[in-house]
Amino acid sequence: MESVEQNTDKRKSSTVATVEKNSAEANSDTKKDDTNDKREESNVTDKQSESHNDKPEELNVAVKQLDSHNDKEPSHSGQKRKSSPDSDSLREKKRQRLDKKAKIHEIYEGLILPEHLMKELDYPRQDPSGEHGRVKLYGNHFGFKEGYCKRCDKSFDTTFSRRTQCDFHLERSKRYNGRQQPHGCCGRSYGSRGCRTAPSHVHKGNLYQDLENYKVTEKKDNPTDKYTIYAVDTESVHTMKGIEVCRVTVVDRKLNVVYNEFCLPTTKVVDYNTIWSGISEKDLQGVTKTFEDLREDMLKLFSADTILVGHGLSSDLIAMKIMHEKVIDTLYLYPHHRGWPLKRSLKDIALSELGMRIQDGDGHDSAEDAIAAMKLVQKRVLPMIKRLKKE
Repeated sequence: MESVEQNTDKRKSSTVATVEKNSAEANSDTKKDDTNDKREESNVTDKQSESHNDKPEELNVAVKQLDSHNDKEPSHSGQKRKSSPDSDSLREKKRQRLDKKAKIHEIYEGLILPEHLMKELDYPRQDPSGEHGRVKLYGNHFGFKEGYCKRCDKSFDTTFSRRTQCDFHLERSKRYNGRQQPHGCCGRSYGSRGCRTAPSHVHKGNLYQDLENYKVTEKKDNPTDKYTIYAVDTESVHTMKGIEVCRVTVVDRKLNVVYNEFCLPTTKVVDYNTIWSGISEKDLQGVTKTFEDLREDMLKLFSADTILVGHGLSSDLIAMKIMHEKVIDTLYLYPHHRGWPLKRSLKDIALSELGMRIQDGDGHDSAEDAIAAMKLVQKRVLPMIKRLKKE
C-alpha cells in the first residue's frame, strides 16, 4: 500500500494536470468519437424513447466559429491559408462530428429540469434582490430544522461549546398507511434509541443559511464547450460551520473519471462523517487544495452550457456554492411509486433499474455514485440516440 506522503505528492502533481487535461480533451476533436459513442450505447439498455427537434441555428453558429478559427490560422509563410481538398475534407468531418455532438446534447437537454422543479428541489436560484453572488432557496431543505441534529433530530447547541453524544439510526423510520415502520437498519421501532453512536451532534445549517458568495458557471468561447455532459457527486464532513464539501468527483458521459480531488474544510472538523462520506482523517493528511481552489477547478471544467447530472444534485451545488442552469436529477427522473415528495435513494434506483450494487461498504464512493447517476440518465436517452443514428 502506498504511503500517505506518496498519495499527497500524487494529488499535488496531478491536480493542475487533471484540470488542464480535461479542458484540452473537451476542446479537441479526436478520432475516437465514433468508438466512444458505440461504447456509450453499450453502457445501459432502456425501455423508453422520446422524440426531439433539431437546433440548426445554434449548430450553424458553432460551425462558423470553428471555420473562422481555421481561416484565421496563418501558414508558415505568414499568408492566409488557402483551401485545399484535404483541408475541406477535414473541415467537413469536423462539421459532422459537431453536428453529432449537438444532436446528442439536445437529446439530453430534453431531461433538464424546468425552473419550477429546480425551485421545488432546492436548487440555488438568483435572489430576487439581484445582489451579485446571493441566491435564494425555495424548497423544504430536505427536512432541515435549525438548531437540531442532522442525524437524530434532537436539539443541541450548534456553537459546540458543549458537546453531547449522538445516538442515531442509519435509516430513518418510514411511514406507511399512517403508521411509522421499524428502522430499516436494525429493525428497532420508531422512537427507539439509535443503533449507532457518535461523540457529537452535527448540523447542516450553513447549507441553507449561508446564501452569499455563490459563483455562476459562465459561457465559453469554444464551440465544443456547448456540448459537454458531466455527472457530479460530492462527499462532505461535519465541521464547526456545519457540513462542508471535502471531495468532488466528475465523470463524463463515457463513464471516465475526469476529476477526483480532496480539499480542506474551512473550519475545524467535528466528525468526518465516514459512515456516509467514506472520508477519514488520513484522506486529508497532506491535502493543500482549498475550497476556493476546488470551486475554481469546477468553474474551469464546466461552462454555462454544460449539462450536469446527479442524484439530489442541488445539495452538491449548494455545498460547492455554485449556481448552474442545466441539470438532470435522477431524484426526479426516477420518482417514488407513491409519488412526490417521497424520494428514492440512488442505491435503490441503481439496483432496480441497472442491477448495479452501490454503497454496500462503509461510506459512499463519489466516483461510484456519479457513474451510477450517469448510467441512469443514459438508460433514458439511449433509445433516442439509437434512433438518431439510424436516420
